[in-house]
Amino acid sequence: MTPEDLREQTTVIAADDHPLYLKAMRETLEADPSLRLIAVAADGRRALELIMKHEPQVAVLDVRMPELDGREVVRRLRRSESRTRVLFVSEYHGGELVLQALTAGAAGFLSKAASGEEIRAAIRRIASGESVLPADVGTSLASTLRERGAAGTHLSPRELTILELMADGGSAQIIADRLHLAVPTVKTHIQNLYAKLGVNDRGAAVAEGMRRGLLS
Repeated sequence: MTPEDLREQTTVIAADDHPLYLKAMRETLEADPSLRLIAVAADGRRALELIMKHEPQVAVLDVRMPELDGREVVRRLRRSESRTRVLFVSEYHGGELVLQALTAGAAGFLSKAASGEEIRAAIRRIASGESVLPADVGTSLASTLRERGAAGTHLSPRELTILELMADGGSAQIIADRLHLAVPTVKTHIQNLYAKLGVNDRGAAVAEGMRRGLLS
């Protein structure tokens, strides 16, 4: 592999406290030449140490781990202003758990039933700035949020459309192409959305939009 190929690889750290699943995850990631697995960890504290040391583009974490659970790892990364984006892969994917993961700052959530290709594709999407939330998880999350009730938030029609496209996983470039807008204009709308919803990243914006009844 050339130095140029190495620079183009997406760097990843993975953590899971189940040895067999962690082994399978390692094999899944190492099978893709576009990904470079830097290290693996069996608990949340070690995962946080490795992420802070190596600063990978994406961390693939189980939600429930010893020492520190995945949500606390994400909170500490956000507080440290780490640029590593987090994908949760968990056998538990009820709406409440997904909501907690997204509001903690995760960029995506997959069930452990996801295939290797789905996990690899999600990593690439998250590294490019998108969010990942499969339909079955999204349905469960929407049900949870509807049960909580909705509070009104005034968004312009354009802002609401952009929020809906963000919920579908669209990046700023994809949204700009879809709406025939300049990318800086889309990014301005996104920042306005964040301010109105009281959040600072895409996953939290989608979760908060659903909680307030702006998304179904």
